[in-house]
Amino acid sequence: MEQRCLKLDHKIASQQFIISSLKSQLYRLDSTYNDQIQQLRVLKNELENLEELDKENDKYYVLKAREIDDIRVRTEIFATDFQMRVEELMNCMNEVRPLYHAGYSNYSELAEAEIRKSELVATKESLDRRMAYNYNTRAQFSKTAKEFADFTKTMEENI
Repeated sequence: MEQRCLKLDHKIASQQFIISSLKSQLYRLDSTYNDQIQQLRVLKNELENLEELDKENDKYYVLKAREIDDIRVRTEIFATDFQMRVEELMNCMNEVRPLYHAGYSNYSELAEAEIRKSELVATKESLDRRMAYNYNTRAQFSKTAKEFADFTKTMEENI
C-alpha cells in the first residue's frame, strides 16, 4: 500500500511537472504573441506614416510642377515681349539714323531727333533691366528645376 502511495505521489509529481512545463510554454507563447502584436502595431503606424508622406510628396510634386510651368510661361511671355520691344527700337533707330546723318538744316528737326534718341536710349535701358530680370528669372527656373530633379532622385532612391 505504501508503495502504491509512493507511485501515486510520483505520478502526481510527474503530472504537476508536465502541467508546470505546459504553463511555462503557454506563458512564453503568450509573451511572443504580445510582442508580435506590438510589432504589428508599430509596422502599421510606420506604414500609415509612409503613406501620408507619399501623399505629401505627391502634393509637393504637383505644386513644383505648377511653379515650373508658371515660370516657363512667364519666361516665354517676357522673351516674346522683349523681342518685340527690341524690334520696335531697331525700327525706330532705322527711322532716326538717316535723319541724323543727313545733316539737318532745321534745328527743330535736330532737336526732335535728339529727344527721340534720348527716349530710345531710355527705352533700351529699360529693356536692358528687363532682360537682366529675365536672366534672373531663368536662373531661378533652372535652380528650381534642378532642386526638383534632385528631390525627385532622392525620393526615388529612398523608395
